[in-house]
Amino acid sequence: MAISLFGAGLATEGLSGIFKARYLQAAASGLWTLMGLTFVCLWCYYLGFAIWNAVRGKPVGWSEWFRMRRTGIELGPIDVFPTITPQMQKESLLFTIGFIVLVSVAVGIALIY
Repeated sequence: MAISLFGAGLATEGLSGIFKARYLQAAASGLWTLMGLTFVCLWCYYLGFAIWNAVRGKPVGWSEWFRMRRTGIELGPIDVFPTITPQMQKESLLFTIGFIVLVSVAVGIALIY
């Protein structure tokens, strides 16, 4: 999502500079604001998650990742058939629609103001 927002922000910013269109500048501002809000929200979420795990005494950070990586190496590859399940397709469609709605709302609000 962050990469898509970043790319859309850069593209919109570039197009607004080329065409001198005020509405493109407004849309670019909305996308940059949305990306900033997404960053702040995710940062606060993961800070809270780290504090919650520290209070519960669970490992936080790279130590858990290294343990999972070692277990994965010991177990070897896991054969999953089919590789993409119908549930995965439904979730992918849902997240894509949600992302498009989120970006559309940001651009719409930016254009209104």
